[in-house]
Amino acid sequence: MPISLVPAREAQRSTQALKVAKELKYPVALKIESAGIIHKSDVGGVITNIYFPEELTRVYRNIGKKY
Repeated sequence: MPISLVPAREAQRSTQALKVAKELKYPVALKIESAGIIHKSDVGGVITNIYFPEELTRVYRNIGKKY
């Protein structure tokens, strides 16, 4: 059985993330990008089911605060 892949894009700023989310359509997910974190989900670095621009902005600003 083939494995389906979802489109992914990198965003350096929350404004870029909002633009990408609009292109890809909500809901979206965010994943922190850090070479020093191997298991991103273990440190709260993966957030799924983001449905609204305001939520995306909040999550984007907070996802990397610990690292």
